[in-house]
Amino acid sequence: MENKPILTSSSSGSIRPSSGLGTMICSWFNSTKKRHILTIYSFLGFFFAYIFRANLSVAILEMSKVIPVANLTKQENNTLDLPESEWSPLLQGYILSSFFYGYIFTQIPAAFLTSRYGGRNLFGAGVGLSAFLCMAMPLAAYIGPSYLMSIRILQGLCQGFIYPAMHCLWSKWCPPNERSRLATFALSGSYIGSVTALSTGGLITIYLNWQSIFYIFGVLGMIWSILWFLHVHESPAEHKTISNEEKNHIESTLNFTDYSCIPWSNILRSTPVWAIVIAHFAENWGFYTMLTEMPTFLSDILHFEIDEAGVLSALPYLIMAKVLYFSGCVSDRLVEQKLDYTQVRKIFCCAGFVLQALFMFAMTFTVNRTLLIIFVTLSIGFGGMPWSAFGVNHLDIGAGYANVLMSITNTFATLAGIISPTLTGHLIEDKTKDEWNEVFNISAVVFLIGALFFYFLGSGEVQHWAIGSKELENPTVSNYNDFSRNSTFSVSEINDQENLTK
Repeated sequence: MENKPILTSSSSGSIRPSSGLGTMICSWFNSTKKRHILTIYSFLGFFFAYIFRANLSVAILEMSKVIPVANLTKQENNTLDLPESEWSPLLQGYILSSFFYGYIFTQIPAAFLTSRYGGRNLFGAGVGLSAFLCMAMPLAAYIGPSYLMSIRILQGLCQGFIYPAMHCLWSKWCPPNERSRLATFALSGSYIGSVTALSTGGLITIYLNWQSIFYIFGVLGMIWSILWFLHVHESPAEHKTISNEEKNHIESTLNFTDYSCIPWSNILRSTPVWAIVIAHFAENWGFYTMLTEMPTFLSDILHFEIDEAGVLSALPYLIMAKVLYFSGCVSDRLVEQKLDYTQVRKIFCCAGFVLQALFMFAMTFTVNRTLLIIFVTLSIGFGGMPWSAFGVNHLDIGAGYANVLMSITNTFATLAGIISPTLTGHLIEDKTKDEWNEVFNISAVVFLIGALFFYFLGSGEVQHWAIGSKELENPTVSNYNDFSRNSTFSVSEINDQENLTK
């Protein structure tokens, strides 16, 4: 059976090269596995999606400042006339969290819509529309904070589809023995996007203006969306240029059955599902607290300039992306060494949460700038370990219902993105280190709660309701471990296994 790393080559496809750069590009498309092309495009999709989430965290430092009337005609960087009064930390918290007001409402509908219209269409449209709205944000900010919040809410509505859509695609494209590394590589695009937004946002503001942050990345995101629809297909069966070798390999490891009837009752009563819910919420709490507020912390408490604050804010997410992909590769290797999925997922999820909590607690005991930067970098960076576990656990336990599970867990996890920035805005009204210590302590406790629940409730084995057949909602077969390495299952396989056990 094929088991190769990302970007291995094989001759497939019918794209004909011409000359020069065109020859190289066409040759690459012909020789690269189509599931790896999907992985790269998915990486870039998450990359742009998270740029659109994070760029406001940097830009708001400038757009919320009062411009003295005497200086309005001397703006060398064409900064818009913003605002009449400085935006308070609480107002900034509401603006930054408004994205999630829309994001949470499209999670459950995404479970139905991805099954009906396909993960490819909803992922591409979600990121593409979000890119278009990104370019509208400077005008909205000029009109007023309420209009800016409206654009952010619309962005959230668009991006609410992307995680369920991606899990829908993975359930059709991802061989089980490549599941962790392919999925974590794609997901790491979100953290590289955060790195890019935070590190370049300050530089763009200094050398151009803060509006350019939205225009530059908005245009690039729309270009990506066009290329996505040109080169990505819903399944191997629909791909016109995939090699027979790759198509047969994928379809032989993924045994498709009917998943049109969603067993909502069984899903909502499943303790492994709630383990993912709590872990997802816990990780999102710390992630979004620091993603939205870290530039403010570095500016107000550590007194870094906007360009320095942006670069330093990006560093933890670069570490997180590396930890995420490394953890995914090690997870697949451990599974190949016969460790079961439950053990692997619990090791990475729980160890990651504990490390995050320790470094978050450590931040409350020092005022040293260097130590604070080190601790916050490690606390956020180790978040890649839990994500490599619960982030693909939907596929482990839910098979073809992975998109439904992601819709459910992401709905609850999105609450963290709404609550944490708003709560932080309340806590840091006076902008003191003691107030920030409360923020760090709360995040650390939430991390530990996530570890505790995932350790006791988590599982890496396919659940009986994920078989995809009403006849098997209460199966007699107790040993599902042999099947848990597949993302989808057929009724005949279960029957064959039952006969063998008799």
